[in-house]
Amino acid sequence: MWRRWSCSLGGSVCRAGFLAMIASGCFAGSSSAAEPEWLDLSWDDCASGVSNKAFTCDSNVGVETIVVSFASTINFPKVVRVEVSMHVCFEDNILPDWWTVLRPSGCRWGALTGTIAPPSVGCASIWDAAGGVTLNLGEIDGTPTTLNGFRFVLDASIGDSSRALDIRAGQTYELMRMTLDHTRTVGTGACGGCSIGASIGGDFVWLFGATNLSNMGFSQTPSITWQVATTNCVAITPVRRQTWGALKALYR
Repeated sequence: MWRRWSCSLGGSVCRAGFLAMIASGCFAGSSSAAEPEWLDLSWDDCASGVSNKAFTCDSNVGVETIVVSFASTINFPKVVRVEVSMHVCFEDNILPDWWTVLRPSGCRWGALTGTIAPPSVGCASIWDAAGGVTLNLGEIDGTPTTLNGFRFVLDASIGDSSRALDIRAGQTYELMRMTLDHTRTVGTGACGGCSIGASIGGDFVWLFGATNLSNMGFSQTPSITWQVATTNCVAITPVRRQTWGALKALYR
């Protein structure tokens, strides 16, 4: 599925429609082929990563890296901010303790973090490090609204807009990375569920230009897998439908 959204009324107005779709559960977590503009996910590297990551769950040491990238057939000038909506989905109607990584009450709170790093060969960076790039990662909704997973947003922006870079047609850009560490996998205080298969998917990417007139969003559903190369998980099951006001309060 591919859908392009363009904006001339400001980011908050246009994001309303997309977040309403997320609240209704219409985004799935299945793989998608490259299309005119596309979001992509991979383990380890941007251009040469893998689609499945298998971990033996026998160590508290080490990390796994998820790379989020984007390619376009159109030019997009002066990107000052990027928001990527994502999800983690499990086959069973559970949220394993090992994956409670984004809420303070979670068994492994802080085990998933976002970072901006130099891209691998074959990808370009959309960020000039000298511009002061910040990256925030936060959950969209929690246990009361989902049965078998969670949704979250990565929000990166550059402090000095004069250093904003352009997206050029035909080039793949690394937008950001996530680090999933192995803490509390074994031993005293271990969090169960590391070996449970999961699908990690992208839902939407917003590109913000130097002015609101150049904002643009793209919906698509690429995914990578954890522990198993295929999964029956294709969507997050809602416990109850969120109102727009409640969703916006969680998102911001």
